Amino acid sequence: MKGQYHKNQQEEERLEMRTLFFCLILCQFLGACKKEGTNESTTASSCKGEYSISDSNGLVRQRFNEFQSSLGCMTDPVPLTQWEKSTNKRFDTKIKCTPQTGLLTSWLKTNGNYYSYRDSKIFVELNSSSGEARRLIIGEMPDGSPSFQRQVFCYYLRTDIETEPVNPQNYGAMLLFDLELSSSSNLVIPMEIYNYQTAGNDIYLTKMDTNTVDWTFCPADSTPWGFCDALRNGNEMFFPEDPSAAVQAQLRAEAILIRSEFNFSKISKSEFEAVWNSAVVTATEVGTSKFIDLGGLWKYTVSPYFDEPLYVGREWRKYLRRERPSMPDVASASSMQVPYVCYDAVKRVTYSDGSTGLITGEACHNNGVYSFTPN
Repeated sequence: MKGQYHKNQQEEERLEMRTLFFCLILCQFLGACKKEGTNESTTASSCKGEYSISDSNGLVRQRFNEFQSSLGCMTDPVPLTQWEKSTNKRFDTKIKCTPQTGLLTSWLKTNGNYYSYRDSKIFVELNSSSGEARRLIIGEMPDGSPSFQRQVFCYYLRTDIETEPVNPQNYGAMLLFDLELSSSSNLVIPMEIYNYQTAGNDIYLTKMDTNTVDWTFCPADSTPWGFCDALRNGNEMFFPEDPSAAVQAQLRAEAILIRSEFNFSKISKSEFEAVWNSAVVTATEVGTSKFIDLGGLWKYTVSPYFDEPLYVGREWRKYLRRERPSMPDVASASSMQVPYVCYDAVKRVTYSDGSTGLITGEACHNNGVYSFTPN
């Protein structure tokens, strides 16, 4: 019995030791959990947030967002901005511009336009030695905060001195903003073509649109007061009834000035660089998620978009790039004529005896009029 007692006592001691050991392990585990919780808190403050990866040329190639989760720092990819994507594409395509000696290197700011909301909103650098241009357009969001778009592109100068083989015209001194493979904040980046004149420190650009607009062009609900006011009858669904010919002519002239007049004055390189660099830091760029989150709209649109005449855009671009010897027939394209089209056809005719039949031939459609030539 005495041996059995000692045996039971030893088993109890071993059980107590195991229980104590288990408690120690449990305390350590709980302490470790507490410590791990502290580590998670520390990790939350050490997650990177949004960051980018650039290549050896300084181009942003990837962007990520590192954020805190229950598993620690997690990373999601973030899309590149339109500016970054287009800049990478322009670099990878190895775009090379051509020096343009027709104008000296200049830094320009919009000034003295009829549409005064355009003034001090557009900044352009023309680098004659490289043939590369930079443009910054300052905008305003609906809440009044600043926004901007920017482009880097090749530009070309050419004065029409040739006699065109078809419908000769004098198109004057022209400037092409060749935006097709530009670095740009915008997804849609058509070319722009201007007539240009210089006078002292001023450069006057007139966008060579088709100008196929009438007196109803100005959108009265978004154009600021002071422009196209004769359209403001308070009814956004209907235009004023029967304005006089003089009022219609005035409204059309205003529309063409708003669409086409871009007057600039020369500024210093340092002023241009200061505005260019400041916009990136202080304003919201078009083509970014932030711009879309804020509504994706401008309070007033300062648009240089170009309405090119039908069918000749590529050839006009080639002429200004000195890839064809003479201008295409832009005047004809601007008239909005239907192209001359011919095709095989049959025509029902009535014979002298009163019977009818079909004859084959060619039908042609020229500027709204059909003609038929039998075979």
